[in-house]
Amino acid sequence: MRRVITLLCLVLGIGCKMLAMNGTGTAEDPYQISTADDLYEFADIVSGLHKSIDQNLNAHAVLMNDITINENVLFEEGNLNVKGDFREWRPICKYQKSGTPGYQGVFDGQKHVIRGVYCTEGGDMSGFFSVLSSGAEVINVGFEDCYIKSSMGRDGGICGQCWGGHIRNCYFIGVVDGDGSEIGGICSLIDSGTIENCFSVANLSGHSRVDGICAINQKSEISNCYSMPLKGADTELKERFLTGEIAYFLQQGQTEHVWGQKIGVDKHPVFDGDTVYGSTPCPQSFSNTQSDEVIAHDLDHCVCKACGFRDTTCVCEHELDHCVCIYCGEVYHEFDNCYCVNCKVRDITCTNHEHRFENCCCVCGELDTISDCWFNIYTVDDLYKFAEIVSGGNLKVNARLMNDITINENVLDEEGNLNAGTFREWRPICKYQVRGAPGYQGVFDGQKHVIRGV
Repeated sequence: MRRVITLLCLVLGIGCKMLAMNGTGTAEDPYQISTADDLYEFADIVSGLHKSIDQNLNAHAVLMNDITINENVLFEEGNLNVKGDFREWRPICKYQKSGTPGYQGVFDGQKHVIRGVYCTEGGDMSGFFSVLSSGAEVINVGFEDCYIKSSMGRDGGICGQCWGGHIRNCYFIGVVDGDGSEIGGICSLIDSGTIENCFSVANLSGHSRVDGICAINQKSEISNCYSMPLKGADTELKERFLTGEIAYFLQQGQTEHVWGQKIGVDKHPVFDGDTVYGSTPCPQSFSNTQSDEVIAHDLDHCVCKACGFRDTTCVCEHELDHCVCIYCGEVYHEFDNCYCVNCKVRDITCTNHEHRFENCCCVCGELDTISDCWFNIYTVDDLYKFAEIVSGGNLKVNARLMNDITINENVLDEEGNLNAGTFREWRPICKYQVRGAPGYQGVFDGQKHVIRGV
């Protein structure tokens, strides 16, 4: 039939734009992607690289079956198979002009999987898609055995950046290796969009801001998403994937069966896999057979050791850490002079605070009227005490070192490599201030002394 149409075009002298895949790219008649070649043709149309079809950022597409671009791109723990001769993938909308939108259509995987995406073109914003814009939807598609490599960062397994787009019921298994910052298992940055019911099992590398789902979230909703590394995941996290727990929660709230897993066979959730059932109510366990068995909670200080359920009718002995019970979470402050004597938090209803100075500062943070007031640091313990005072609210206390201080010895070897050893940890001063609150405001005078082993 295609040959007949081509001959008709030649005879009538009209322009016919021939496609290997079926469909016209509209919402009513999306492109039907059946092969790897179809996938590359679709990418060329959206990116404006097709020889006979005009660029269409709003092209709709559906996968008709699983597609393998390359085989055996990665070894089991995510190492690249360097002996492979792989077909390169150019991220969709990779080289759009600055300020122009990215993909805006709907890409529906119909619960199929794309395997072997191999992308090493460099630059930034790499992924299967480079940029998703407002209106874009990527749904019901998995990516496995994939390798994304860039030279600048801002990369993700499914898209580099998402500006108003939506990613739902998707997963990525592979490697995202960005020589920069903002690396995500699903995307690097999302702004005014959504990511829901997704997971990644990926080795991610970058200089800063690396996250299993999305490195930067701006005004967006990321919900019911899970991640773990291909290599080096802790035992508890592996168990959550292997036992069906992640598949169970991914499926929650969806009327259509999307996620399942044959426990003991599948290593991670799969599309249309065996239904995973959760036990009710305790302990929370998962299986492929439904059970109505009810198991009593095993309470310790009114909290179930198996599932974390708290029995509000139970009375327990509280054990406080900074005035918060480590078992039930209740808060118990003992106020004196408007401040808690244990954690220094202020009673906002108190109005008659009187300054009581200690270490040159009142607990409220105001300096003593004595101008030449210093906290003298002679020992390591003095140094940690000073840090505790400042981080506790006395931001203006002055301090001076009275001699050299060694916290730890031989932290680094001669070339700057970390030595094996058990070292005393240092918590940066003012590390956990409330966002927007000031940091340290006093004078720290080392008096030409040295602090070693932070």
